Amino acid sequence: MNTFDKATANGGKTVGDINDGDWISFSPYLFQGQKKLTVRASSGGSGGFIELRTGSPNGELHGSAYIPPTGSWETFQNVDVPLRSLPKKTTEIYLVFRGGDGALYDVDDFEFSTEPFKKGKKVLVFSKTAGFRHDSIPEGIAALKELGAPAGISVTATEEARQFTTANLAKYDAVAFLSTTGDVLNAEQQAAFENYVKNGGGYLGIHAAADTEYDWAFYGGLVGAYFDSHPAIQKATVRVHDHDHPSTAHLDDAWERTDEWYNYRTNPREQAKVLATLDETTYSGGTMKGDHPIAWCQSYGGGRSFYTGGGHTKESYADEAFRTHLLGGLQYATGQVKADCKPDKGYREIFNGQTLDGWKQAGPGKFVVTDGTLRSEGGMGLLWYQAKELKSYSSSSTGRCGATTTPVSSWASRPPTTPGPR
Repeated sequence: MNTFDKATANGGKTVGDINDGDWISFSPYLFQGQKKLTVRASSGGSGGFIELRTGSPNGELHGSAYIPPTGSWETFQNVDVPLRSLPKKTTEIYLVFRGGDGALYDVDDFEFSTEPFKKGKKVLVFSKTAGFRHDSIPEGIAALKELGAPAGISVTATEEARQFTTANLAKYDAVAFLSTTGDVLNAEQQAAFENYVKNGGGYLGIHAAADTEYDWAFYGGLVGAYFDSHPAIQKATVRVHDHDHPSTAHLDDAWERTDEWYNYRTNPREQAKVLATLDETTYSGGTMKGDHPIAWCQSYGGGRSFYTGGGHTKESYADEAFRTHLLGGLQYATGQVKADCKPDKGYREIFNGQTLDGWKQAGPGKFVVTDGTLRSEGGMGLLWYQAKELKSYSSSSTGRCGATTTPVSSWASRPPTTPGPR
């Protein structure tokens, strides 16, 4: 980096010859209610991104924005950067410059402001297919536009992969993959999208978004799980586990609806927050052994990711409960609404008190669930948890032999073979 004399600069000088990874630091600095950073910049080159971080050039990211080419190194424009999660103590701030090869842009000056960052959210809905084509895509696009407008979210739909450039993606707060299938982006477009997510962009995957880009590892992590198979369209019960996320806050614990229910190659539970699962005892064709996530969210690579497995049928997009589910996902993906999407760690219930989802019987007799209690009738059969092999665990249960006998409690554990969380 260097400083250059410029008559059009506010102070008569700019910081220029900026390349990818360069940075400037200022210390000490105390934030006092600032909500946005305004940067005055020019670019006769390709433009790039500017990031605000604290602590180090790779420290916590508090905001980023795209600085577009202005056509000349002498032509300046203001770029607003929305800020989030600023530290309350005195710190060292870093302006970090990102982009492609060569000189990116020049920075004249910058200013922090307590004025709120006012900007409508923008979403690019991408529905290109290189495999099976869902006839519900037009209904999906229409629903997203109808849902977004009153929420202050502008939706643009495209089937053109050429829209996936660094400059164009920077216009959007989130990109929705609506029932895309197959290989839909080339290597250059994939790189632009990865860069977009790493700079804080959002992703919304709907239904066959999980049937897309099987050979692109970044995308596989972003969507959370790839499609494996599906049975015929049928009614099933969705078990809602999170009532705080905007996509599921409106739903009861049990959500009954008709759709094409995907089985997935892997379970996303270890990396994503599972918001809802399919109760495999309520329909035929589930292959995930009772632990069957169908909607989840996560922080991924610097950005936000939300996926829902629903949306195969045209009727889905007229269903108010599903539409509200989509709107919540849209609001989370754009950053309009915050949510806790950290994966659940530690203990979780394997018997939900409602069904035998995830359990399998062997031997005589039968097991039934009545008023939250598991009852064994007619024999000495065995009930075992098949959804997932538990490498290390501790468990407790309370039962009784006969209605009038004293309850008996039991506790069992298997220590981990290697040190780690339990």
